[in-house]
Amino acid sequence: MPRRNRWTLNTLLFAGLAIGCAQDVRIDQDTPARNPSKNWKKIIQKATESSDGVNYDLISRRPKPLARYLAWVSERGQHSNWWGESREDKRIAHLANAYNAMILHTIVEHQPMTSPDDVQIGLYRWPGAGLSRGVRYRLDGEWVTPAKLRNLETVSRYQDPMLWLLFHDGTVESPPLQWWPDRGLQSRLKKTLRDLLKTEAWLSPTETGWAAHPLFFEHEEDFIEWDDKLSLCDWLSPYAPAGPREWLELHSEDCPLERRMPDRRLNEAGR
Repeated sequence: MPRRNRWTLNTLLFAGLAIGCAQDVRIDQDTPARNPSKNWKKIIQKATESSDGVNYDLISRRPKPLARYLAWVSERGQHSNWWGESREDKRIAHLANAYNAMILHTIVEHQPMTSPDDVQIGLYRWPGAGLSRGVRYRLDGEWVTPAKLRNLETVSRYQDPMLWLLFHDGTVESPPLQWWPDRGLQSRLKKTLRDLLKTEAWLSPTETGWAAHPLFFEHEEDFIEWDDKLSLCDWLSPYAPAGPREWLELHSEDCPLERRMPDRRLNEAGR
């Protein structure tokens, strides 16, 4: 079976199971008459002022902007608002921002925790499952799990591996939380990737070469096949800083890139 069809089939099978088992999250907030995204964006920016994580306490102490945003996206989106395919940045940014809001809401509701992997809901008790598969939120008039929103509605639909950088999962190793713009999204993604690859958390020297972030290995086939690259080294080299770029280019075919150890602790500021 072609990989694309296999991906879609597996995701659909998972979605069917999730519908029967996931917990529906009902936001105690009327749908705002006006778009509340600007206020929620301000909270995200303030909660991420520290370079060492997210201020979940701030989000918890000021719950209204998140609740209003989730109520808004529950009835808004590409279908309800008739956003055509030509408005791709707007569609993708809306999905990613909604996903990140769902994840933040679930984390805040299940505090205290040492890791988002601690969230266990119903049958979803293995690491990471409760957070992304054990809950359903309304989006654009339909119930959806964060995992389905990320995997099927966004990454698999648009088949762009760069989109994996959109999604924040609350861990130290997660792509950084930010508000994604509905214009110039690809430029923002490329800048984000270049900035990340300058840090040792995403690309670090080893005794024999270089080690990269686990995200690239978890979705290795996407990075290579969708962008028609020879290897992860080949995919990463255009975005890497000068030092590792030369090594990545040299190993574009054999690519002895090592996998950095994951860090699944909660990325709470000040911890």
